[in-house]
Amino acid sequence: MNHVKKTVVVLTAVMVFIFIFPTYAAQDCEIKKQQLAHQLSHAEKYASRYRVADLKRAIESIDRFCQDDISSQIKMQVKTKQKVEKLKAELAQAQQKQDMRMLLKQQQALSDALFELEQIETIN
Repeated sequence: MNHVKKTVVVLTAVMVFIFIFPTYAAQDCEIKKQQLAHQLSHAEKYASRYRVADLKRAIESIDRFCQDDISSQIKMQVKTKQKVEKLKAELAQAQQKQDMRMLLKQQQALSDALFELEQIETIN
């Protein structure tokens, strides 16, 4: 069930970025954040709580992942991809050992890392 919730969150975030924020790609992080904050204040007055939650999540993603320096963005993306590969290898080891506790822990860590990578790629 936890995996389903994460999938829903990922899909929601992706949909928000695909349909609401396509013009932001060429703008710097602070402008993105200001525009989202403006939309958030309007949504808090007139829109549903789901839209407010999506906008807050988008602002948090910008705070966490958005960087104006392209080389820093690339470094963060490469580092996260390396983390994902390492976690995949650890998951394979857990599967070979048939250690269910370790297997669940590695699956959760891999899921989190994949979500983080998707957020980085979506924002940048």
